[in-house]
Amino acid sequence: MSQSVATCEHCGAALSLDDLRGHDCPYCRTVLAHHARAAEQAALVNHMMAQRGLAPVVPYAYGADLPPVYPMSGVQVLVGGGGAVPPGAQPPSSAFPATPDDELQRIVAEGQARQAEFAAKARTLADAAGEDHLAIALGAHQGTALLRAAGAAIGVGLVTLTVGIALRETAAADPAVALALAAGGGALALVSLLVRLGVTPRASASGRAAEEAWRRSLPFALEGYFEALRGEPRASCHVQVHLDWASPRVPPAGLIASFVQRSDPAATAAPGDPSGWVSAPLPGPGGLEGGGRARGNQRLVAYVHGVVEGALLALHAEYPIARVALRRDW
Repeated sequence: MSQSVATCEHCGAALSLDDLRGHDCPYCRTVLAHHARAAEQAALVNHMMAQRGLAPVVPYAYGADLPPVYPMSGVQVLVGGGGAVPPGAQPPSSAFPATPDDELQRIVAEGQARQAEFAAKARTLADAAGEDHLAIALGAHQGTALLRAAGAAIGVGLVTLTVGIALRETAAADPAVALALAAGGGALALVSLLVRLGVTPRASASGRAAEEAWRRSLPFALEGYFEALRGEPRASCHVQVHLDWASPRVPPAGLIASFVQRSDPAATAAPGDPSGWVSAPLPGPGGLEGGGRARGNQRLVAYVHGVVEGALLALHAEYPIARVALRRDW
C-alpha cells in the first residue's frame, strides 16, 4: 500500500504518490490543486501564443482549453529556415517569429518550477503531519511517563482528599489539619486531572520501536497499519481488512466473521471479498479513554491490537495467514 504524502484540500483525504499523479482526488473527484495550477499556466501560455498567431507550445493539460486545430492538406508548409509545420498545426504568422520568445519560455519554466516547489512542500508537510499523527496515536495508546505520573497523582490526591474528609467528620484529628489535608488532596487531584486531559502525548522513539517490534513479531505480515495511523484523524472512520492465506486450506466466510466478531461485534462483510471485512465505525478524537481524553488515531491502535490478538492469532492457528492488509476508509 502506498504511503500517504499529502491531503486533498477539498475533502481532506490522505493521498499517496500514485494519487497525486492522477488528475483528481480519488475520493471526492475534485481536481488536485497542483494540477489545477499547472492547467492555469498552460491555458495562459496557449492563449498568449494564439494572440500572436503561433501554435501552442504547452501541451494540453487537464482543465485547460483545447488548443485550436487548423486543418491542412497536401504537402507540409516550410517555415523560416526550412522547418516543417505538420498537418493539424497552426500556420505561421508573418508578424511574429515562428519560435516562442524568451518571455514565454520564462513563463513556462516558472510554472514548472512553482509546480515542483508546491509538490515538494506538500510532501514535506504531509510527512511531518503524518509522523505527528503516528506519534500521538501510539503515545495516547501506550501512555507516556507524564501521563502515568499524572494518573498516579490523581489517585494519591483522591485518597488524601478522602482521608482528610474522614478525619474531619470523625474528629480523629485537629480540624485545621484535616481541612488542610483534604484541600491539598483535592488540589493535587484537580491539577493532575487537568494535566492528563490537556497534555497531548507523543510516543518516544522507543515507543515507536516497540510498536514496530510488535508488528514484526506477528506470525503473518501486517501491512497498512502505520500508514493508517499517519492519516489525518477524523470524527469517525472504518477499517477495511483483507486476509491472504498461506495454504490452500481456506476457512469459510462465516467462520471468519465469527472470529472477527469476538473483538468487533458490529463488523460487516466486505463487498466482494470473502476473506475480508469492514469494521464498525471507529470514533475519532474526543471522549474519555483509559482515564484521559482520546486523541488522534488512538482508537485505531486499540482496534488493530484487539482484532489481531483477540481473533486473528487464534484463526491463524487453524488456518495459516500469510498477510493482513489494512486500509482506512472515510
